[in-house]
Amino acid sequence: NKEIISIIEEFHKAGNSLYIWGDNAPFIVDANQVLKGLFGTDLEMFGDVPGGKVVHVREETNQKKKGGLFGNLVPSKTSGFVEHLVTTGLAHLFEGVTVASFDEAKITQHSFVPLMWGSDGNLITIIREADENGGAVMCDGAFT
Repeated sequence: NKEIISIIEEFHKAGNSLYIWGDNAPFIVDANQVLKGLFGTDLEMFGDVPGGKVVHVREETNQKKKGGLFGNLVPSKTSGFVEHLVTTGLAHLFEGVTVASFDEAKITQHSFVPLMWGSDGNLITIIREADENGGAVMCDGAFT
């Protein structure tokens, strides 16, 4: 409801970080309400893609370094996850039984970068560094 979204928004604007979990329906409904409250209607989780596979760390994640905490993240259309503080020490991750996806073009409009793609090449986890508008945010479309 709007009151809960308002509390989450206030928490985020105070510089606190968020981890927003979705998945397939009905769980993306709640996650999308939070995303809409924080970032507007164009950033959302969608779909219900069968997963059930293990994805692996991507070796080329350090190729195009930019500045900032997430500067080593390189967009891709293949499966796997990038090297990042969150994935430190990991070589393999179970993608989830069913997964929701993000639109790669839309996430960049809100300063998010890709973190993990599912076995079908769909983007399922995104991250955003903290800035003057609020704390860091990680969104995951595959918690199962």
